[in-house]
Amino acid sequence: MAYAVEPHAVDNPAHSPVNFGSGFSARTLLNSERFQMLQRRESFAECTQHHHKLVDFDGNLRAPGPPTSVPMFSAAPAPFFAPLSQRYPRAQYPLAKLIDRAFSSMLFGEDRTPKFSYPGDDDASDFAEALATSSDLWAKLFQARNWGGGCGTVGLSWCYNEGKPRVEVHRAKHLFVHEWADRQELVPAEVSEVYTYPFEEWDEKKQKFVMNWYWYHRYWDADRDILFQACPVRVDGKVVEPVWIPEEVVEHGDGAAHFIWIQNIPHDEIDGLPDYDGQYDDFNDLDVVYSVLTRGTTLNLDPTLVLKMDPALLAMSRTIAKGSDNALKVGADGDAHYLEISGTSVTAGLALFEAKKAAILEVAQCILADPNEMAVSGISSIALKIIYAPMLAAANVLRSTYGKGIKQLIGQMMRVARDREDEEIVKLPPRVKNEPDPQTGEKQEELEDRNPGESEDLDLKWPQYFQATATDRTAEVASLSTAVGAKQILSVQTANEEAAKAYGRDASEEWKRLQIEKQSDHETAAAAFADADAGGRTVEMQKSLPDEGHLKITSTGEADKPPPPPPGMHPGMPGMPGAPPGTLGAPGGAPPGGGAPPGGGGAPKPPGGAQAPANPVPGAPGAKYPIGPLKAPKPPK
Repeated sequence: MAYAVEPHAVDNPAHSPVNFGSGFSARTLLNSERFQMLQRRESFAECTQHHHKLVDFDGNLRAPGPPTSVPMFSAAPAPFFAPLSQRYPRAQYPLAKLIDRAFSSMLFGEDRTPKFSYPGDDDASDFAEALATSSDLWAKLFQARNWGGGCGTVGLSWCYNEGKPRVEVHRAKHLFVHEWADRQELVPAEVSEVYTYPFEEWDEKKQKFVMNWYWYHRYWDADRDILFQACPVRVDGKVVEPVWIPEEVVEHGDGAAHFIWIQNIPHDEIDGLPDYDGQYDDFNDLDVVYSVLTRGTTLNLDPTLVLKMDPALLAMSRTIAKGSDNALKVGADGDAHYLEISGTSVTAGLALFEAKKAAILEVAQCILADPNEMAVSGISSIALKIIYAPMLAAANVLRSTYGKGIKQLIGQMMRVARDREDEEIVKLPPRVKNEPDPQTGEKQEELEDRNPGESEDLDLKWPQYFQATATDRTAEVASLSTAVGAKQILSVQTANEEAAKAYGRDASEEWKRLQIEKQSDHETAAAAFADADAGGRTVEMQKSLPDEGHLKITSTGEADKPPPPPPGMHPGMPGMPGAPPGTLGAPGGAPPGGGAPPGGGGAPKPPGGAQAPANPVPGAPGAKYPIGPLKAPKPPK
């Protein structure tokens, strides 16, 4: 619907009163059934569900509403009987709040926020990540998840204010949708946010500061955002309907309202379901049990003294002194003892409390484990997934609903930034790129302006709920090493990608880096071997291996190579390198020119008195040279 501007005496039409029709009333909006339902839902997550009760747990009257900083000096017994369920609890256990925060941490806690990815467009992916960082998106979404988990619905709005992206969170009970652009996909076309808020100001008549209440109204549609002037709730002591006069109007003309509607758990109505839907009476019963248990155990610490004496004698005693320094005179037939609650009732109360707590958590599919026990036991990530299986199933649904809202939000922000890139409607810090130097291989930081890219195919990459532990990574890497071993069942690339996932790294990016490092090693080795051949020296390279081992590679240059044999000779002949021991010129052989080997003495005789051959063939197996001068070989003809 297009809002109508009523005739007004003011010349500026932007500040003329706006009429939204008879179906929109601020007073009826805050008194509607939907407002009351959503307020009751979220009161459990904010621990305010008992603030309306008039009787405390001891049966005394109390001031209605939330407790104030001024203590009550006295309390009168209630003139009527109030059951325990209608009394303000003595001790409240905030289980609904714990459930709400637990699911929020599962979605947007540490190392659990998703990454923005535009396949094939790195500029768009980087721009989206910069938008999230600059607008504190994940802190805002954690708050949105808390509010949405408490009542079932939450709203998000966004804008660019002086180049800075901003995201705001809005409570569902204050929102009113005038018209839907797509009811099935929950895309609003026109939305109003209306609520009352207190403001402390000076009262001239009373000469003191008083707390006055004002109406707040903000409006979004496909062409503009409007903030209306604050109107007093009461005029002359009477509640009046406000007159909506625009204070700030931003004409953006983007064709879509800058507002996102998110359901917590999907439902047929426009409002989703909270994390603990239908368990409100169970929360109240849990508080009653906890209050009774606390009250009884606390009073038992100051037990009641029972005196078995004549009441007349007791009336004569003004006071009774107790303690180890005093004695009670009760007479021969008198007696005195303390009346205490037996420990069995406390044990039974604790068992009932734990049973009701476990039942509520089971229905809500929430797991609240003791972190101390988890840390001491050293549970692996696989075991954690089994323990948290019910909660992970519910968290996957929440990832779908909130992920859809995130994609709509970032998609709108990216589209506007792309369409108005020339206007510089958004200003983000420059992008830092680490590019390796082609000559030295060292990474150099370069700054460049960000641009929103061209792709609109946004994808969210959610991380694993539980990161792999050191034990998990060791087992995973050992298994992958076996898979690419002698009986290979996986490719090397697949094994490396799976190992990267175990360490929480991007698989494709790590494979690219590994290939670059291998190529760099090959180039370094090739350069070293080329230098060795050119300079005639020996070069050694050492490469680390698993299990603290090292691989040594040696390259021998030209100067270290043996000289080529003379014409007509070949390696292994007498006098040449490589000849067997005992050959002329070989190590351990006879000296050239005849004579006995150094040290003298005869050659050992063969066993059994056999004689060695007179002229064995030089170099033949088992050949021995006899003692005495050797004839020089005849020169070749």
